[in-house]
Amino acid sequence: MTTVGALLDVRDLTVDYPVRRARTPYRAVDGVSLSIAPGETLGLVGESGSGKSTICLSILGLAPVTAGTITFAGQDITRATRAQRRTIGKDLQVVFQDPYSSLNPARTAGQALSEPLEVHEKLSAAQRRDRVAQMLERVGLPPDAASRYPAGFSGGQRQRIAIARALMLSPRLVICDEPVSALDLSVQAQILNLLADLQRDLSVAYLFVSHDQAVVTYMASRIKVLTPPSEGPDHEKKTDHN
Repeated sequence: MTTVGALLDVRDLTVDYPVRRARTPYRAVDGVSLSIAPGETLGLVGESGSGKSTICLSILGLAPVTAGTITFAGQDITRATRAQRRTIGKDLQVVFQDPYSSLNPARTAGQALSEPLEVHEKLSAAQRRDRVAQMLERVGLPPDAASRYPAGFSGGQRQRIAIARALMLSPRLVICDEPVSALDLSVQAQILNLLADLQRDLSVAYLFVSHDQAVVTYMASRIKVLTPPSEGPDHEKKTDHN
């Protein structure tokens, strides 16, 4: 049964990976359920091996689902086709841990931000440039950043570009997979504040994934605490946030 009013609803998700020369597959996720309402942030926290990243990959269609269901905006996307994924891609975006590896070093920031617009929206080149400039300003970067390549930015600036790219199409949900763990502490605080400001302005929902419970507590109103499948059940708790 799906959660009424949920934007994202994951029910009893199980993900197994085959193990070479072994009869029994490795169970990365074992019966996990979670839901996120429109505009809400759900924190997903757990140690290495608890299945955090695998859950994200399953939602994005990048990891095979063994059992359970994933519903997004009322649509079952558990085993969505490539065409279905393309349709929902406008509303479901992701920010990965390492901004340098998620950005093409051969493409400028402007080209990286324009790409989603070229795929999903019919705009002129001038309109795309305007949208890129507006989004760069929104994430705290100057307009001339559009002409620079990823190597010319700091780690925090690259993550701002990655966030801008994720938000170019005004998605309803952004999966933030360890978005600040590769950054210095002072830069982490800047990026967390930026994400919070953008959520307030755009009413976007976040699935915020981290191994750092303090970071998740700052961002989320509810936290799903994962444990490795062999170590007992997961649990959920509310925070003092908001």
